[in-house]
Amino acid sequence: MKVSIINSCYRGERYLNSFFDSISMQSIFPDLELVLVHNDPTPEELLIVQNFKQKFPKNLNHIIVPRENVARSMNRAITQAQGAFIATWDMDDIRTPDSLEKQAQTLIKNPDIGCTYGDFIISPKYGDLSGKYIHCREYSKKGFTRGMHCGPFRMWRKDIHQTIGFHDEQFIS
Repeated sequence: MKVSIINSCYRGERYLNSFFDSISMQSIFPDLELVLVHNDPTPEELLIVQNFKQKFPKNLNHIIVPRENVARSMNRAITQAQGAFIATWDMDDIRTPDSLEKQAQTLIKNPDIGCTYGDFIISPKYGDLSGKYIHCREYSKKGFTRGMHCGPFRMWRKDIHQTIGFHDEQFIS
């Protein structure tokens, strides 16, 4: 797998079907792996996941855990990821079908950068493709140490964790 999507799910039944549909429509779907850390799943959620797993067994690593904080789930997903690149994708977000391919190409063409991100739209209602356009700032060390400027759609090299470590699990949201 070239790209691993990581996701921490807790009570995501409302979004699971459309999330799986969006993943399967990605232009690089054959090279994708979803590492889904599923916190205390409901029987309905498990059925939806099972249906996706039956269709695409090579594209899903489903990890069931008792409820844990997001940082712990994300670290768990990162350590289980098989891809050279890791991308975040929250279930209630929608990506364009070529977004992961474009981000992977950015990292491939620029071996000196560790992370890529892009502009996005904040929509007032799930599924809407219109809303407030957010232009992400170009990277600056000062700016990025003072706030989160890269939005919800990030992709980075997995091996960067050997240098920077993992999410701090003491923070709970």
